[in-house]
Amino acid sequence: MSSILLTGPSAEPLSLGEAKIFLRVEHSDDDQLITALVAAARSHIEMQSQIALLTQSWRIVLDCWPRHGRISVRPGPLKALNAVRVYDFNGNAYAIDTQGFVPDRGASVLAFVPWAMPAPGRAAAGIELDVIVGFADAGSDLPEAMV
Repeated sequence: MSSILLTGPSAEPLSLGEAKIFLRVEHSDDDQLITALVAAARSHIEMQSQIALLTQSWRIVLDCWPRHGRISVRPGPLKALNAVRVYDFNGNAYAIDTQGFVPDRGASVLAFVPWAMPAPGRAAAGIELDVIVGFADAGSDLPEAMV
């Protein structure tokens, strides 16, 4: 299973102004550097924890359906399942109804009935699931321990 970032967060957990206040920087000479450091810090935390701090769109790619009927969504936490596609032997994508999946947002898992799903026709990367993950759209909505 692999995860591919489709759309990153629209903002960072800290604005440039908030970061400058914390750093006690009053000039604008380092604005670009400070902005890059905030983004790098968020990205590092997300990669290490496998948790998306801010709302993002990801694609999960699988070779086959798990036999136990559960797909662990990483990074989490799971917010929504947008689309599911299965590829045939010729590489044609077929949409699968998302209503066949039960999202467990607390565990960041998608549950489904494995024998009801069509088998992919290609041996590798035959299944794609597009999901929305993340805690919040803005830094103020993040859990206090993460700010």
